[in-house]
Amino acid sequence: MDRRGAPAGAGRGLQAAVSAESNLFEALESWVGSSGVREVVAANPLIVTIAVGVVAIMAIDFFLGAPWWLIESARAATRGWRTSKAKKIAHTMRASCGPRFAVMLAPVRHDRHSVLADVVERALTDHVASFLFDREILVERPPIDLRGAGDGAAAREWVRRFDADLLVWGDGGTGPINRIYFVTRKSAAEEEPVQEIRIAPPEESDTDSRLAAGIAYIFARTALPTAREADRYRVEKLVPVLDALGELAHDPPEGLGAVFEQILRQDAAAIALSVGWRRKDAHELRRASRLRVRILAEIDRAREPQAWAAARAELGRVQLALGRLEGDEKRLAAATDAFADAVEGLQGDDWRTERARALLHLAHSSHERAKLGAPAARYAEAAKAYRGALKSAPENDSGFLDDARRGLAACLHALAEIDGDQSALRQAIEAYRDARTDRLRAVEPLAWAETCHRLGDALATLAARQDDVALYEEAVASYQDALKERTRDNHPAAWSETFGQLGGALLGLGKGKPDLGSLHRSVEAFRNAMREVSADDDPERWSQLQNNLGNACQAVGEATGERRQLVSAVTAYRTAIEHIDRRRQPFQWAGVQNNLGNALHVLGERSQGVEALEAALTAHRNALTVRTKEASRVEWAATRNNMGLVLTTLGARLRDPQRLEEAVGAYRDALGVFRMAGEVRYAVMAERNLDRAKILLEESRRMAAE
Repeated sequence: MDRRGAPAGAGRGLQAAVSAESNLFEALESWVGSSGVREVVAANPLIVTIAVGVVAIMAIDFFLGAPWWLIESARAATRGWRTSKAKKIAHTMRASCGPRFAVMLAPVRHDRHSVLADVVERALTDHVASFLFDREILVERPPIDLRGAGDGAAAREWVRRFDADLLVWGDGGTGPINRIYFVTRKSAAEEEPVQEIRIAPPEESDTDSRLAAGIAYIFARTALPTAREADRYRVEKLVPVLDALGELAHDPPEGLGAVFEQILRQDAAAIALSVGWRRKDAHELRRASRLRVRILAEIDRAREPQAWAAARAELGRVQLALGRLEGDEKRLAAATDAFADAVEGLQGDDWRTERARALLHLAHSSHERAKLGAPAARYAEAAKAYRGALKSAPENDSGFLDDARRGLAACLHALAEIDGDQSALRQAIEAYRDARTDRLRAVEPLAWAETCHRLGDALATLAARQDDVALYEEAVASYQDALKERTRDNHPAAWSETFGQLGGALLGLGKGKPDLGSLHRSVEAFRNAMREVSADDDPERWSQLQNNLGNACQAVGEATGERRQLVSAVTAYRTAIEHIDRRRQPFQWAGVQNNLGNALHVLGERSQGVEALEAALTAHRNALTVRTKEASRVEWAATRNNMGLVLTTLGARLRDPQRLEEAVGAYRDALGVFRMAGEVRYAVMAERNLDRAKILLEESRRMAAE
C-alpha cells in the first residue's frame, strides 16, 4: 500500500480511467457523427470534469468499491445520456426513413475484433436491399444495451420508439456458436419472441459475402414475407429478388446449416411459381418444379408423412401451372396425382387447412383436364372435389370459399351445357350467386366481374330453355354489374365480350315480354361489342357479332315493320357470311345462311315482287348443303320448315301449286323429325304450317281447275 492506504493497483486504475476517458471521446465522436468533440470539450472544462469524474467513479468502483448511491448516480447519468442520444436517433430515423428500410444495429457483445458485427453490417449494407425490392437502407448504431434473447421486451419497445423496421444485436460468445438476435416491426407489434440466427464463429479474415447474404435474406424474409405472400407483389418487383435469391440458393453458405438451404429452395420455388404463372413464363415454372422435386426428395415419407404430403401438394401446384400454360395433359395428370397423395396424407386437425387447400387444387386440376378431353366425367369429378373443399374450408377464409364456389359453378355450368341438365344449371346459378361477394369485388374486381358475366350466361341459357322473362331480366342485371368493372378504357376485350352477351339477353327479353325498348338496346349492345373487334384480326368473333346484330335488327324490323331494320339485318348476315371460312366452320356458315333466309323471307313478305323470296330460298338451300339429315337432323328439320315458309309465300303470291306442293313436302319432313326427336313445340309449329299449306294448295288447285 502507499501512504494513503490505496492498493498498488490504484495507479493502474487511474490510468485505465484516463484511457476510458479517451475512449469515451472516440465513442462520442462516433455516435454524434462529428470529429469536433475534443474542441468542444476544450472550450468547456466543466464537461471534462464530469466525464473524468464518471470514469473515475467507475474505476474506483471496480478496484476499491464505492458508496452505492455514488455508483447508482453515475449509472443513471450514463443511462440518461444514452436514452437522450437514442431519442435523437429515433427522431432522425422517423424523419428520413419514408420508403427506406430503417435498421438499428445495436452493439454486439463479446465480439473479438468486431468480426461478427462486420458480418452483420455487411449483410445490412451490401445485401439486404437485394431482397427488399432495392429499397434504400438506413442503418443507425444506437447506444442501447441488449444482451440476448431475454431482452425481447426491451427490444420491441426500442423498435416501437425508433419506428424502425428492424433491430439487430448479437453475442459473439466464447463457445463454438455465435448468435445474432433481431426483432422486426411486425414481430414487435404482435409481441412475438426474439428471433435468433446461429452461425459458426467467422474468422477475422473471413471475406465470404455469401454468409452475409444469407443473414441478410433471413432478415428480409422475416421483415417482408415476400415468398409467403408473393402474389401480393408486382412481378417486376419480384424478378430481381428472385435473381438474388437464385444466386444464393445455387451456392448456399455453409455457416447457416441445412435448414437454411431448405428455406432458400422453398422460398425460391414459391417466388418462381408466382413470377412464372403471372408472366406465363415456362422457364421460371420449370425452375420451380426442379426445386420442388429436390425438396420432396429430401423428405423421408415414412418418418414425416405429413411433411411429405405437403411437399407433394406444392409440387402439384407447379405441375398444375405448367399444365395450364402448355395445355399438357401429362402435367395435369401428374398434378392430379400429387394432390390426391396430399389429400390422403394430410390427416389430423393440425393439417386440416393444408388438406382443404389440396382438395381445392385437386378440383382445379380435374377442371383443367376436363377442358382438354373426356369432359363430362372429369367435370363431375371436379365438381365433387370442389364440394369436398367447401365442406372442409378453413374458417373465416373468404378467399378460399370464393375460389371454390366459382370453380364449382363453372363445372356445373359446363355439365349443364354438355348434358342439357337443367338441375345442374340451376345449381351453377346458385354457386355463381354465392361466389359474387363484396369481398371478391374489393380484392379481385375482375374476378368478381367475370363471375357476374358467367352468372349472366347461365341465367340467359336457363331463360331460353324455359322462356322465363324474369331470368332474362336477372341476366341483364348481372351483365350490367360486370360492366361496372369491365370498362372499355381498362379492359376493352372483356368489355366487348360482356356487351355481346348483354345483347343476347336483351334480345331474349325483348322477344319474351315483348318489349321494343329491350330490342333496341340489344341492337346498341351488339354495335358496342363490335367497336373493339376487327374483322381482320378476329374474323370468327366479328362474324358471330354480325350474325347476332342481324338477329336483333330482324326482331326490331318484325316488331315495328321498319324496312330499314330488315335491310340492316340482311346486310349484317351477308357480312357475317363473308368472314366465315366454310371449310373450317361449316355449321356456323350454314346457321347464318339459314338466318339470312329467314330475314329475306320477312323482307320479301313486306315487299313487292319475288326477288327477296327467291334469295331466301337460295339461302336455305345453301344451308341444307351442310345441315344434312344425317349430320344434324334437328337443324335439317328446322331449315326444311323455314324453306316451307318461303315456298308457301311464293306459292300463294304466284298462285303456283308446284311451290305449295314443295312446301307441303318440306313441312312433312320437318314434322317427322321433330316428333322423333321429342321436340314437341317445334312439331306443333310444323303441323300448323303443314295444315295451312294444304289449305292453300287445295285453293290453288280449285282455282286452276276453274
